[in-house]
Amino acid sequence: RMLWKADNATKAITKDPSTATPEQVQQVVTAYGRVAEQVPGTLWGGQAQFVIGAFHGARKEYDGARQAFAAVLQNYNQFPALCLRARIAIAKTYEAEDNWHEAVKEYREIADRHPWTKAGMEALLYIPVTYEKRQQPDAAKDAYERAIRIYSKLIPDAPTPEAGLQTKGYL
Repeated sequence: RMLWKADNATKAITKDPSTATPEQVQQVVTAYGRVAEQVPGTLWGGQAQFVIGAFHGARKEYDGARQAFAAVLQNYNQFPALCLRARIAIAKTYEAEDNWHEAVKEYREIADRHPWTKAGMEALLYIPVTYEKRQQPDAAKDAYERAIRIYSKLIPDAPTPEAGLQTKGYL
């Protein structure tokens, strides 16, 4: 109910975050921060914290966004899907800043911590593909070789036969 109230109270502001005044930004952070504080450890609290990060990201306030997403990772690690979304969002903020070095670290973290998810599998290939787009063939080759090693190690440990086949497909 609290999350719904925060959504309704800030609906006009969150539709176009780039035009929000500093007072409106504070209103959004306060509304969702209140949810996170009053229901800590719950999925609703984590979602509220995520909204704060997404709002900052939409405003191109990448440091603030990463801080909010880091709070999701720290305080809501019992919700793996939410943490995966936060890690992806962190990587995207680095990409938006054209800080590919830090983005690669985050994509590797996604692959390491969420290996059996679609995002985890795709992160391993996203890195070399992006190196190719950036015209860095040596880095792309190294990243492809790393992906091959990781996929090869994952296959024997697949939790299901389907997951093993899917991993072979990525390989």
